[in-house]
Amino acid sequence: MKKLFWLLFGTGLAIAVIAFTLSDNTLSYFFNFLLGLSTNIFGLIITIFFAQKYIDAVETKNRKAAETNEILRHDRIMQQFILLYLEGYASIAIPNKLDVSEIHINVAEDDEFAFTDLAGMYDASLMIPKKGAKSSIEIYYENEEKLAKYVMNVIENVNFEFYPELLDTLTEFYRIYIKSDEKEIVLWPLTVDDLDNRKLIITAMTNMIKSKDNDWVAQNAKGKLNGNVMKSYVTLYLKAREERKLIAKYTQEINKVKLQNGQS
Repeated sequence: MKKLFWLLFGTGLAIAVIAFTLSDNTLSYFFNFLLGLSTNIFGLIITIFFAQKYIDAVETKNRKAAETNEILRHDRIMQQFILLYLEGYASIAIPNKLDVSEIHINVAEDDEFAFTDLAGMYDASLMIPKKGAKSSIEIYYENEEKLAKYVMNVIENVNFEFYPELLDTLTEFYRIYIKSDEKEIVLWPLTVDDLDNRKLIITAMTNMIKSKDNDWVAQNAKGKLNGNVMKSYVTLYLKAREERKLIAKYTQEINKVKLQNGQS
């Protein structure tokens, strides 16, 4: 369509130039003929221009509708993984809560998750008895991985031409997940074969987390925990808080998309 536009434009311009060149001669007939022809061509150009604008608008609308449907289709599955993640998050962050719905996921709010709340993460989760004897931290990591894998699946399979803010949020979530390296150290106490030694190590780590004499988060911010095992626990704490905020941000953004498309 664009090539035709420029072809007609060039042809019309050339004819108009020829017509005005002939106007000084006695060939007025040819002048009028060529001038009329060029006028018709320019009229056709204007028609094509507006037709192309309309076609582009329709194509854009259709692309956006298709992308929106794809995002909402993926979101139905995403919400299931988010709920699983929040179960794991609540298990380590809010150990006394028995209902995942009690978690604040509004990005403007703070659920008051304190570093010392991690002290119960090696205990079996009270929230999810169906998981059996698994510790809260194991459940958290399992559900975090499931969500992160699906987030990457969505990033790879949706274009996000019209919703770049959603892409930014999902990409940031996956970036935080993939760069974290604390998991092996945090889970290590659970891998100790000797049961008595395992209990001693878990008790020691729990007491260090609960310690009122050390502000581990502040020390980490000052770079004082390099080489200290507590750095991994602070990393977990900061990562979990950031992931929760990004989930809240995603929830707000996807709710706007749903509202714009007549969904609640």
